[in-house]
Amino acid sequence: KDIYIAVNAGVGNVSQPLKIGIPAYVPPSHGISASPSALDFGTMTEGYASVPEARTVIVENTGNQSVTVTLPVSTSYAITAGTGFKADGRAKLDVSGTAQFMVQPKTGLSAGDYNETITISGTNATQTSVALSLHVHRVTQVSGKEASCTEEGSKAYYTCTVCGKAFEDQECTKEIADLESW
Repeated sequence: KDIYIAVNAGVGNVSQPLKIGIPAYVPPSHGISASPSALDFGTMTEGYASVPEARTVIVENTGNQSVTVTLPVSTSYAITAGTGFKADGRAKLDVSGTAQFMVQPKTGLSAGDYNETITISGTNATQTSVALSLHVHRVTQVSGKEASCTEEGSKAYYTCTVCGKAFEDQECTKEIADLESW
């Protein structure tokens, strides 16, 4: 919409019209996103000595108003504040602004699947989530047997009592695709 203003001096003098443009109303919107939306930390073997490297998550304000987000919490993963987060675990994001945090599996997790979704919450009911996954193997050795005149032999291998997969090595890095021909 446009508004025109003209001034009349009372003696017949009229000014040039002054055009004032009024932009269209844009309603406020609030939104945030997280990238990546999923982190797969792969597999570890029970009793692991070192954890996988921490990964960075970037939270971005996708709305047209500023928003304050809160650092998420987790039971199986360590969450560490990064760029943009204050000591209180909050980050104020201007329009298109970003903040970062790191995610890393905790040490000493027992065998099992650690599938978890962390939620990043913000003001004005904004939220986004990141899916996290890690599998910790519990390894059992299966003894091989020597071949005889009447029976074929077999090699020793390792199995995970959680996922049931078979592996050539105790670290569970070389999966056996066909156990029958092993």
